[in-house]
Amino acid sequence: MHDFRIAQYTFLSFLVTIIFASLATPSVGRTQCVLEGELLECMDAGDKFSRGNGVKQSHARATFFYNKACDYGDDRGCNAAGLNYSLGKGVDQDHAHAVPLFLMSCLRGGSPEGCFRAGNSYANGEGVEQDDVQAAGLLSKACNRDNADGCHALGSLYDYGRGVTKDQARATRLYLKACGGNNASGCMQAGIKYFFGDGVAVNQPRAAKLLLKACDGNELESCSVAGEMYRNGIGVTKNMVQSTWFFLRTCDQEVFAGCFEAAKNYESGQGIQINFARALQLYLKACDGGDALSCLSAAVYYDQGVSGNIDKPRGVDLFKKACDQGRVEACFILGDRYYHGEGIVKDHARAIELFVVGCIQEYAASCFYAGNMFAKGEGADKDLATAGEYYSRACKFGIEGAC
Repeated sequence: MHDFRIAQYTFLSFLVTIIFASLATPSVGRTQCVLEGELLECMDAGDKFSRGNGVKQSHARATFFYNKACDYGDDRGCNAAGLNYSLGKGVDQDHAHAVPLFLMSCLRGGSPEGCFRAGNSYANGEGVEQDDVQAAGLLSKACNRDNADGCHALGSLYDYGRGVTKDQARATRLYLKACGGNNASGCMQAGIKYFFGDGVAVNQPRAAKLLLKACDGNELESCSVAGEMYRNGIGVTKNMVQSTWFFLRTCDQEVFAGCFEAAKNYESGQGIQINFARALQLYLKACDGGDALSCLSAAVYYDQGVSGNIDKPRGVDLFKKACDQGRVEACFILGDRYYHGEGIVKDHARAIELFVVGCIQEYAASCFYAGNMFAKGEGADKDLATAGEYYSRACKFGIEGAC
């Protein structure tokens, strides 16, 4: 650790020397590069290659010109080159190479973006040893120069007491400043603070406004919260149509919980016209996206014919999918379908397996059905002692008839 501190001090001393050398001998007239016989700003040459504007896109060539711009004192080039190294665009990903470039632009030219990126690197330990105190100092520079991302990141440090004394009220002020700079995450965090009264007085109408602004900035978690607020009339006038709109917005961005919530609105008939067919579409979309509860809901639709004709086999397929994804109630229903042969070939052995699995997960009805099957010798050898054990568990989990 001592050697590391010496090496770190040597590196920082070298960096400071470079910075002051740059300040002492500004490179006036040396910010231009030659590109195919044309003399233009090195930064502009980098942008041409980065965007493929009039030349074949090449992030490697872009990084070359950004580095040149940085060498000639253009801090935008330091930021752009650092970002490419950080993301591995056109060069090998190298956070350790990126950080000095960000620091150069921050400390030499006062670039708010450079201060933010350098501070973020220290906060996350990317390319440097994690150091929340250093992070806080750099992020303060960024925020003081109205960098909204820097304000949001600094707010997070105050929120959790990392590198600074924990201060929820100050965190909220920083989130609000970030929000004022159109940082959607800052709006969301400030909204949450006002919603729960975390460091500030509870103010649900203000929370709603902030969360709505965050949603407008495509902070999808805020859109989900906005959907809940309109559904329940929290901080806003209850409006199920508006609630559904917010949930559908998240669903369109493949936040599948939003599809599920929109479907629930369509089937509720409270403040919105019932539309079971639309609800089923949304459940199926969310199910395909891995939302197990939506698979279960869609299965019930087919099993019971909620939005049309009954389709037991399709329902069984969806119960299987929900069960495989951990919905214990789906495993119970699937076991019942195997037991009765509804939508699938009757298979008592498979039924009892599913009931046992459900009982292990403390699903009372599964315990009771497993007890019945062991008592009758269905799907397994008759075993009254084992049946008694399952009845006992069913009783414990709330089925009085098993006691």
